[in-house]
Amino acid sequence: MAVLERNEQLEGTYFDEPPAYDLNNVSVTDRKELLAEVRSTSSSGTDCITLATPHFTPSKTLLVNARGIRLISLPLPSRELEIPITTTDGQLVYTSRRARICSGNAVLHDANDQELLASEYLFGPGRDPKIHILGGPADKQATIVTKSKWTSRQQEFVLPDGLTFTWLYKRERDAYDSAVKGKEKKRTHLILVVREAPPVSDESAGKAGDKEEEEGGGKQQQQQKKEKSGKEFGRRVAELVRNDEARTPGSSSTRAGNGGELKIDSEYCDGIGLREDVIVASCLMMLKKEIDRRRAVQFAMMAGASSGGS
Repeated sequence: MAVLERNEQLEGTYFDEPPAYDLNNVSVTDRKELLAEVRSTSSSGTDCITLATPHFTPSKTLLVNARGIRLISLPLPSRELEIPITTTDGQLVYTSRRARICSGNAVLHDANDQELLASEYLFGPGRDPKIHILGGPADKQATIVTKSKWTSRQQEFVLPDGLTFTWLYKRERDAYDSAVKGKEKKRTHLILVVREAPPVSDESAGKAGDKEEEEGGGKQQQQQKKEKSGKEFGRRVAELVRNDEARTPGSSSTRAGNGGELKIDSEYCDGIGLREDVIVASCLMMLKKEIDRRRAVQFAMMAGASSGGS
């Protein structure tokens, strides 16, 4: 309730989003830079991960109700202090809350307002975010660590038990857009994959076994070959769909950090111990990264305009 009251108090303050700017008033150079940032979502982001299973069967869909930030606006943080996550029929499942607009840290609550996870969002090279699992003694709280390259949008998460999953961007056919527009339409989806061993046929498995017996190092050679290729195999277990049908009402395809339909293969995730609330919290962290990338470009545009006018 306190958070909602604070939201109401901030209405009409300088935290409000400024009116949209006219792209015609932006320099050609800055316009290209900003639009390139928007189109960057078209890159697949799967350079290091090969999907072992091209299809997945989601058994649950949650709605992530986040509006994100505009394409052309001042580089202010999102003013959404609360992001509700609901079922498709509107039943509240989770709520992500931030204490302050200027803070990226958030706490994920369940429908009964019980605190589940605390996301500690850090910004800058070598300062990857963390997710703390709440509910136990303070000195025994487990932490989910994250790994990423400063220049990459791909984010890896490592659970306390060693299970690793990765959020990345993949451009692929969008069934809804293709059906509505009557032609093949591709869109970039935010997908979550869990590392798996690469698929091996019975024949190749037999050859690998013979080679291991003969050389005594088949597995080691296979691992070395895998590391040399720089690829990991992963199974898709969730995806955030943000097409015209699934996108959060009031947002648009040009907004950064906007929500949509979070589809989850719950049966598989339950089987490997990947909690649903962890999937939700990590997805929200990816949306926060989108917003920060957009703000960085907006800051650069303002700096360029300032230096150009002096």
